[in-house]
Amino acid sequence: MKNLYLCVFLTILAGCQAVPNTPSQKILGAWQSDVRGFPIVQIYDENTVSISGHDAVAYQLVEDSLLVDSIGASNRIVSFPSEDEMWQTDPLTGSVQQFSRLK
Repeated sequence: MKNLYLCVFLTILAGCQAVPNTPSQKILGAWQSDVRGFPIVQIYDENTVSISGHDAVAYQLVEDSLLVDSIGASNRIVSFPSEDEMWQTDPLTGSVQQFSRLK
């Protein structure tokens, strides 16, 4: 019986480690949103973000603050309501841009 409990505990522990738990892990991958009715896809890797047809630019994500290093650098507050949803909030205007993860 002790072995069963140990197996269940280790399975749960392994599952928890497999789920990204920090914004810097959660942001990785491709995200789709709409800008004024036009769909856009942003692809985040560990250091850069790119949009189709444009060069990748560096970004920094410190806790929930996203700073994209481009002309007219922008700061956004990033949140993840679910595994496949990302919201970027402009701290100056309060406007929210919603993204869906592409799989």
